[in-house]
Amino acid sequence: MNIVKESLQEDLWRDYQFFCKKADSHRHKQGPKANLLVCRYERTAVITLFTFFSAVLDSWRIRQGTAGSVVSLTAACQAFLEDCRKWSGKQADFSHLLAILGRYDQNRQALLETVSEESRCDIEKSMCAFLDFMEGQTDLRRFPEAASGTEGLMNHLIGSV
Repeated sequence: MNIVKESLQEDLWRDYQFFCKKADSHRHKQGPKANLLVCRYERTAVITLFTFFSAVLDSWRIRQGTAGSVVSLTAACQAFLEDCRKWSGKQADFSHLLAILGRYDQNRQALLETVSEESRCDIEKSMCAFLDFMEGQTDLRRFPEAASGTEGLMNHLIGSV
């Protein structure tokens, strides 16, 4: 039995894309209400993007058995980069992403107050570059295997009855 066909990460990514499209649909309209909606959807898109990124990193930390303590997004990325360097010997410069994550970790409100289409695209590009790099160097994936959803949980629950 599988209740959920998509993972949380896939659902959050689709939510992010939805909010980006909503912002874009209001961007060409004139007036204060349209501007308010563009800002609202851009901000919601960025919040969803950070939630997506956090969910991916959390799932990787769970998979590696390092999810016991709460760490910042910056610290989690640095740890993954260090592990990747040890495993593959490859390094990459993600200082721009780490700066973005540092701003988010330290003061989300300030980051969210200044969100624009340009900054949202920059954040997305930086996060995706990191995820692409990690997927290229490891067996970690941002989206779990299709249809893995809740099967493990359901099997565990059914087995314990």
